[in-house]
Amino acid sequence: MIEPCTACALSKTRRNVVWGVGPPNPRFLFVGQAPGKSEDLYGAPFIGRSGQLLRRLLRVADISLKTIYITNVLKCYPPNNAEPTRDQIEACWSHLERQMRELACRDIVAVGGTAMVTLTRYLGFPPVKTGIIKSAGRWLNHEDTRIFGIVHPSFALRKPEARWDLEYQLKKLKRTAD
Repeated sequence: MIEPCTACALSKTRRNVVWGVGPPNPRFLFVGQAPGKSEDLYGAPFIGRSGQLLRRLLRVADISLKTIYITNVLKCYPPNNAEPTRDQIEACWSHLERQMRELACRDIVAVGGTAMVTLTRYLGFPPVKTGIIKSAGRWLNHEDTRIFGIVHPSFALRKPEARWDLEYQLKKLKRTAD
């Protein structure tokens, strides 16, 4: 659990710090961008419409929720679902870094472009500047860590044709993980 954090201005507007959910020894660590309004209200990640779609497609891909830990780059809700700023990401990075260290999970799933850019930048991967579209559905390797990119479920909700891309990416994750 995270101590009450005041490292950035989001601490003044959030309701809850949204740490993460999942087993202590996950097969995959899913990292999204930031909590949404529902997540801020209930204190758990990916429980709104995007999370419901993600969970449905995980079942379709035969990936058990018992094998994944879900969290976000930011632990506090940016009002109006604003894109996280670099300062907010930097303020929150130590929390995500602590989670990764404690979970010791080396297969990370970047859920969306912000997560992909942040993870590659802070973990020392070659930079990914184009977001998720070009890196979705494939593994990036660096030292003993791998990152697999998927489009964000919120994108799939806005663009229904992307739902099939997300389903395909999750099935490919399952198929190529070992």
